[in-house]
Amino acid sequence: MAKSPNVLAQVYQKLGGRAALGEEVASEADLARVVARRIPLRALAHFTRSGFSEQEVAEYVIPPRTRRHRKVRREPLTVDESDRLVRLTRIQALAEGVGDLGQMKRMTRAGMGECQGRMCSPALAQMIAHRRGIGLDAIAPPSIRPPVTPVPIHVLATLPDER
Repeated sequence: MAKSPNVLAQVYQKLGGRAALGEEVASEADLARVVARRIPLRALAHFTRSGFSEQEVAEYVIPPRTRRHRKVRREPLTVDESDRLVRLTRIQALAEGVGDLGQMKRMTRAGMGECQGRMCSPALAQMIAHRRGIGLDAIAPPSIRPPVTPVPIHVLATLPDER
């Protein structure tokens, strides 16, 4: 799926733009380079101003104790922390135009990892409800599709021809 330049611009703005990231981001490749170079801690202040709580930062990006140590040492986020920060910011930017959890899952591929949505679906539902100003109970759960069961080849071989 092609990423919208609008979403990229929103991510850049939500992370503090040039002032926080130290460089321009005009493409996905530029954003990947920013992540690889490690995002400065000052971007977290912009991230929280865009709607994330300190608790969410602690839970999803960097623990408070680690953040304090990095601040004292003037160290940036790690590459993994930078990646998580960008991913959450991208999800937030996408969520601002999303109507339901199913649409969010299709746009972000959330729920396709090892947890199969057990971890990300509640967080995404909370984010959508907050952004839309509605109760969490108003967010319909995504459709659940059972995994495809493998069929042994001998079963297929015994099926009658369809002529």
